Amino acid sequence: MACILIEMYTGELFFETRDDAEHLAMIEKECGPLPSYMIDGSSHETKRYFGPQHKFSGFEMKVNLQKHCRSSSVNQWKKMRLARELIQHEFNSFHSGFLSLIEFMMKADPSKRPSARSCLDHNFLKLEIPGTDQ
Repeated sequence: MACILIEMYTGELFFETRDDAEHLAMIEKECGPLPSYMIDGSSHETKRYFGPQHKFSGFEMKVNLQKHCRSSSVNQWKKMRLARELIQHEFNSFHSGFLSLIEFMMKADPSKRPSARSCLDHNFLKLEIPGTDQ
């Protein structure tokens, strides 16, 4: 849901890829390494993308991007801006409440994601907008 909100807010695709390994690597770049239980429970096809945790371009990852992706995918991954960079670059500090909501929601591990109720209770969604009737 956080990715959809980012895309609606900025008008840009957040994870712009059609390649599975690149998509997984982009998720890890934003959220950190995927939990082992998620990898262990995935299909054989998906498991092949993962290896031991390692550092790649300063990020902790389990996806072996260089082994499973073309050089163009690796370059696309390197150019990908994190949510924090995208929102702060495109917008001013007024939008820090939105960034707070995104960081609250953006968790790869489902057991660590907030509930829908918790998200709806976030301060960003309670902001009063001048000139609107509430």
